[in-house]
Amino acid sequence: MATINKLDSALGIAKQTVQGTPAAAPTIVVPLIGGAVAGFDASKTVDPETGQVYSTNAFLDTIASGFDVSTRAYPEMLGISLMGVLGKCVTTGAAAPFTHVFTPDKDTPWHTIWGYVGAQAVRSTDAKFDKLSISWSGNKPLDLQMTLAALGIEFDVPMTGGVEVAGTKYFTPANGVFKISAHDGTPVETAITAFSAELSRDVSAEYYSGDPMPGDLSTGRFKAAPSITIKPSDLAAFKAAATGSPTGTTPSKTIVYGSYEVNLTIDAGTTLKIESPRVPFAVSWPESDPSGGAVELELKAEDSLGTATIMPITVTLTDSVATY
Repeated sequence: MATINKLDSALGIAKQTVQGTPAAAPTIVVPLIGGAVAGFDASKTVDPETGQVYSTNAFLDTIASGFDVSTRAYPEMLGISLMGVLGKCVTTGAAAPFTHVFTPDKDTPWHTIWGYVGAQAVRSTDAKFDKLSISWSGNKPLDLQMTLAALGIEFDVPMTGGVEVAGTKYFTPANGVFKISAHDGTPVETAITAFSAELSRDVSAEYYSGDPMPGDLSTGRFKAAPSITIKPSDLAAFKAAATGSPTGTTPSKTIVYGSYEVNLTIDAGTTLKIESPRVPFAVSWPESDPSGGAVELELKAEDSLGTATIMPITVTLTDSVATY
């Protein structure tokens, strides 16, 4: 009897036109670097009745359908994911390369997800992005960690169609330009060692009597949580975040906002820019270590803030895709 090989696995994705109508075929298919293409959690609750020494009944309360999965930052996958978690995309250009500007919106699209491991296939329908984490360390490729919730799940639905992106180029930090300010809205070029931005929508499943599967998905407040690691030659960035000035000497009694901008390039027609102008970075005094080594300073925030006219985060992607 042959076992199932975990190597034989992939994910396909397509945006749905409306809720309740699954896409006919995936737009793209991507190889995976981790996670599972289907999540299935049935809440089977033992009923605590009296009059018996042991429990005699159980009931099915809810069934949760969703999953976490990781892949590389292929431009097409990145564009679909950004649209899924941010919700708004303005595209310009009459021919490739096209420029897509993604910003947060109240509404986010529904998706159909196909996946398989070995010959075992699954399709999730009416799915929404809950979280998208874009991260890397050193010069390793960008990692896309995606968390989705779904209303429907079907087994043994084969994945057919879609453009397989395996073998095409994905984003890496090579030749990237990174800008940071720990205390104002004008970031300056800075050497970094790691970066992550977790974009989340706080998606919740809504359940109704008569069906343990969720009947709808609700979306909460958008959050964009960055983390940027540097190896500084001085603690000007620490003082800037703590005091409001790189030369400050006492902690600030008001919130200090910093900013960042990340620019990555695959080729002349495929670029990525992530920028956030109002970030309340937090920093901690570096720890000592008897074995020595360079001091690392992590600038991180629970969220990036916007205003009535300024978005908390803007992501610009240029590629050959005409629309997301």
